[in-house]
Amino acid sequence: MCSGSGDPCAQDADCPALEVCNICYFGAPLPIFDAEIPGLSTCVINTITRDSLGAVDCSSGDSFVDQPLNSKVHLPGVDVSPSTPGQQPCPICVAGNCEGGPNDGMPCAGQSTPYDSHTCCDGGVDSSTPCTDDSECTSGSCVAGCSVFPTTHDCPPDPLTDVGVIPVPFALSTGTDTAITDSNGTFCGLCRDVNAEGSNCFEGNPDPSQSAGCPDSTVIACEPASMGDVSACGDAVPCRTDADCRAPYETCEQRNPGAFRDATVTTITETGVMAGDLRDWAGHAATVSSVFCIQSSFVPAIDVQGDVGGPGAVSLPGESRLLSPSGAFVELADDALR
Repeated sequence: MCSGSGDPCAQDADCPALEVCNICYFGAPLPIFDAEIPGLSTCVINTITRDSLGAVDCSSGDSFVDQPLNSKVHLPGVDVSPSTPGQQPCPICVAGNCEGGPNDGMPCAGQSTPYDSHTCCDGGVDSSTPCTDDSECTSGSCVAGCSVFPTTHDCPPDPLTDVGVIPVPFALSTGTDTAITDSNGTFCGLCRDVNAEGSNCFEGNPDPSQSAGCPDSTVIACEPASMGDVSACGDAVPCRTDADCRAPYETCEQRNPGAFRDATVTTITETGVMAGDLRDWAGHAATVSSVFCIQSSFVPAIDVQGDVGGPGAVSLPGESRLLSPSGAFVELADDALR
């Protein structure tokens, strides 16, 4: 967020004059490999959009955290890292790469100087530069840049592969979160043109040239004042039933029925695990989870690869412990974002 105003940002240019963008990352870069279409594999950078809100019951370890994210999606394909061709959409931090010479950045094979073995970025804009890998992580603590993938923010993806940002609501709890579809297989309804002109566009598509064939996009999506108090350009319109929508975006549905590319899914359940009594000041294993909705990004490559708009689910096992009488500390040790 911006250093003075607190406005969300992705770079300094997004902030008012004399302010800088302080980016708070949520986890390491997340590689999402698409086995069906490897060229649509993505590297996702999750950033925190505002301060966390939440509560914890110290006697039971029951907790809730509201932490919305922005997911910046990079679409580089799968040949990012020379040591893992065809497999890795994110740059990685690896030990034993060559520094200098004709094999700069490639894995070492016992060569001597100038092929010094060290830990450095494999792929990306900082390829061959030093980085911190998972080998320097220890139980309960981790130096900056560590990850388990082994991706790290020390090795960022090429900014030219950035194809857009998806806002992700992230309300995590140690309870059980269940979502059930309606009769059309919809978990996350968005107003869409299905019957009026048959474009299948979601309302809010910022398509002023109508290159995607979205009906009335210049009026409804990008000139909200002309239609009253409606969505801003680039924002999808959530709904519960068709009655919440208006022509030509008359139908309430998500991109595809079901979830996770399976049209037969009708129920999603994520179950958290409470930490137990935290008043002994010791660490306790816990799991927070959530089922949430992701709106359409209006970037075809992202929406096709991620099947959005539609549902998402997450489960984060970790450790909770009290640090002081006035607060609790939650360490997330692993993640399983879908």
